[in-house]
Amino acid sequence: MSGPLMGPTLGDESRQCQSHLRASDGFTLATFPAESSPAGVAFDGASTWVTDVASNTVTKLRPSDGVQLGTFATRSGPAGMAFDGRTFG
Repeated sequence: MSGPLMGPTLGDESRQCQSHLRASDGFTLATFPAESSPAGVAFDGASTWVTDVASNTVTKLRPSDGVQLGTFATRSGPAGMAFDGRTFG
């Protein structure tokens, strides 16, 4: 895998965050605030998408700085997420 990874980092309940990691060695490049209950994460080649089970949403993030580009309502309890090159599942 080339390029950075981003995933939920669960700490104490008052401080959820997303960690941006270097794929080659797992070094933390940056950490950004997250929604209340991040659960799944996927990268589509341009944006990072994070599910939040507490708010029933999926949030689109810019991976370079964690800025939220959009938040979208989902059905109850979105958890895992994957991207196959065309669609999310």
